[in-house]
Amino acid sequence: MEYTTFHSRLGLSLITLLQVLLCNGQNLIPNPGFEEMDEPCIAYSNYDHLTYWTEAQCTVGPPYLNVCSTVNGFPSGGTPANFIGFQHPADGVGYLSMTTYNLNLSNSTKFYPSVQLLEPLESGVEYCFSAYVSLAEQSAFKTTDLFMICTNDFPTVCSGNDTLNWPTESQLILNTTDVDTADWTLLTGSFIALGGEEYITIGDFNGPGTPDTIYVGATSFPSQQATYYIDKLELRSCEIGVQDVKESELTVLYDAAGDVLSITTPSAKQLHSIRLVDMAGRTALRTPGGGTSIQFGVADLPRGVYVVQVGTDGAWLNRKVVLY
Repeated sequence: MEYTTFHSRLGLSLITLLQVLLCNGQNLIPNPGFEEMDEPCIAYSNYDHLTYWTEAQCTVGPPYLNVCSTVNGFPSGGTPANFIGFQHPADGVGYLSMTTYNLNLSNSTKFYPSVQLLEPLESGVEYCFSAYVSLAEQSAFKTTDLFMICTNDFPTVCSGNDTLNWPTESQLILNTTDVDTADWTLLTGSFIALGGEEYITIGDFNGPGTPDTIYVGATSFPSQQATYYIDKLELRSCEIGVQDVKESELTVLYDAAGDVLSITTPSAKQLHSIRLVDMAGRTALRTPGGGTSIQFGVADLPRGVYVVQVGTDGAWLNRKVVLY
C-alpha cells in the first residue's frame, strides 16, 4: 500500500511553498505548538498536563518538555536542554518527546499522543498535515515511519503491544529516515477524509513483527531507544490553500473506451508529478510528469471516484474524476 508522503529539510524552497499553500484556513489541531497547559509546570510533565492533548489509553504517558521546567528548577524536563538532548523549540517554548522504539523494554512503551480536532473532517475533502520533527541526541536508534491515524472516536483499546489495524488504516505514513539531531525537519502529507473523523493519533504503529529501526550508535542514556521531539503541528484543508487556481488551468479527461486519462494545463504550466488518490486517502497511482500534457492508462485501477493531484509550477492542482 502506498501513501502520499513528503519530507524536506528546513530552509528549502518547499517549506516556503507549503507556507504559502497553508496560509489560509483554520488549523484543526488545538494547541498545535504545545504551549498551553492545564496543570502546574513540573519536571517530566506528561501529555495530560497539556490543554486538549492526551495519550491513547494503550500507551504510557510520555514527557512534555517546556522551558518553564528549567525556570522552576527542573532542567531535565526543560528546553532547549533536557534529559535526552538539546534542541530549541521549532516554535514557542515547548515541544513533545515521543519514544518510538526501546531495545530494553517492550513495545508497550511506545508513545501515541492524541487530540480531538476543533471540528470533524468533511467527506471527500483533501487535508494537508505537517509536523516539525527532530531526533533526540540520546537516541541510539532511528525509526523510519511516523504514522498519523484519524478516527471517529478516541482510541482506547490496543491489540497486543500495538494495534493490529492501525498500520493499514492510517491516513498517513511519514518517512523519518532523514530526521536527525542537528535541526528540525518538516514532514508533510495529504489524504482524503472519509468524513466524521474527530481525533488524530500519531506515533510509530509498527509492531515487533515489522521492525523499522536504524542503528545510529551507542549513547550514555540507560535505555537504547529512538526518541523524537515533535512541534508545530498543522492540519488544514488543502483546497483552501490553493490560491487563484482557475478551472481553465487544468483539464482532466477520462476516455472510458480506452481506459485512459489525459491531463493538460492550457496555461502552459509544467506537469511535474501526478498521482491518483482514492476516497480512503490512499495513493492508487503515481507517475512523473513532463511537459504541459500527459496521457496514461488506468485499466488496472478499481472503478470509483479518485482525486487527481497534479504538481505544477508553484502549486498542487486537484480535480475529481470517476472511473467506470
